[in-house]
Amino acid sequence: MLIAGGLAGCGATSNSAGSFKGDQAKVAAVVDMLSSASSSHDTTKICSKIFAPAVSANLKAKGGSCTSVVGKQLDTVDTFNLTVQSVTVTGTTAQARIKSTSNGKDKTDTLSFTRLPDGSWRIASLG
Repeated sequence: MLIAGGLAGCGATSNSAGSFKGDQAKVAAVVDMLSSASSSHDTTKICSKIFAPAVSANLKAKGGSCTSVVGKQLDTVDTFNLTVQSVTVTGTTAQARIKSTSNGKDKTDTLSFTRLPDGSWRIASLG
């Protein structure tokens, strides 16, 4: 499932935002929030403050509520490390390459972001 890949590296906290400036730092901060919220199983924060509204609505359409779908995925996550390797911002969209380690194996994923009208960045797709 798409969400499993996107959340795979989110079992440990990350502090990648300090490595970037401007909008890149804001995007990296969303990854840090996702990591922190995932490690504490804060599915409400993930669905309401981290995912773009369209992502939450799509997850809801696929299996109940966004929080229940995310909660089930988080139950499958064990111990991970998460690092934002790069962020590319183009207008109101961004891409972040995320390195995670799971069961001793490194994996790199790309998360897509969108800037909302209020200026905040949210995850627009998971992988």
